[in-house]
Amino acid sequence: MRRALPIGFALVCLASVAHAQQLSEAAESEAITRTALNYAEGWYEGDGAKMASSLHPELAKRIVQKDAEGRAELGQMSALALRDATAAGSGTGTPPERRFKDVRILEASANTAHVRVEMSDWIDYMQMARWNGQWKILNVLWELKPKQAPAVVDEAALKRTVLDYVDGLFSGDTWHMERALHPDLVRRTVTVLASGRSKLRSQSAMTLWLLSREGGCGEAGHGRRPRREVVLLDAFENIAFLKVQTADTVEYLHVARWSGQWKVVSVLWEPRAE
Repeated sequence: MRRALPIGFALVCLASVAHAQQLSEAAESEAITRTALNYAEGWYEGDGAKMASSLHPELAKRIVQKDAEGRAELGQMSALALRDATAAGSGTGTPPERRFKDVRILEASANTAHVRVEMSDWIDYMQMARWNGQWKILNVLWELKPKQAPAVVDEAALKRTVLDYVDGLFSGDTWHMERALHPDLVRRTVTVLASGRSKLRSQSAMTLWLLSREGGCGEAGHGRRPRREVVLLDAFENIAFLKVQTADTVEYLHVARWSGQWKVVSVLWEPRAE
């Protein structure tokens, strides 16, 4: 009996810890989902404040579309423009019975969340970050639903694009970097200052190309090929959401079909946990 008591007590403690962790994960999932729903519901309801509550001030919402001559162009919308369009009632024309909204969390960590939202007429891929204790949408890549069934996506081609990105960034291979990046790419990470406030760090395609030309960053200094573990989280017709793990970072990529080729449009990354 004397030995059984400590063992039983330890089991109770472990069960309590596991239960608390499950409750914490459930609360985080609920908070992430609520952020996505504020975005979707705000749009349909014409509620600019509700929409704004879900957005990071430096939101980059993007879509690949064609101009009058049939050439690909990247349409972009800021947080302010999206809030104003919402408040102006741009989404209220959708009848209540068609206001579809389906939220699926593809993956989440302590400080980032990666979400697929299906609306009545389009798909949104969202990259969220914890910003001063609240979940905010930082990057969105979206696409209108086609009238026909969406085309099958070439997963191998998508993964090659991501590997080009990794080789360019970490191994100093500018040819691979140029092949992978969209000219308007933005790569972002959120860090926490000593004051406890969040700070956004951003890099452009040109910045990454210059890093690559100078020999790359991170693992390149070890004189070895970077560790590369690529996972396709989701894909639609002309957009995709992928994750790649290197020895030092975890990177989540929005990839879009651009003039027949897959290009990395936006990246949200964080240091890899030890």
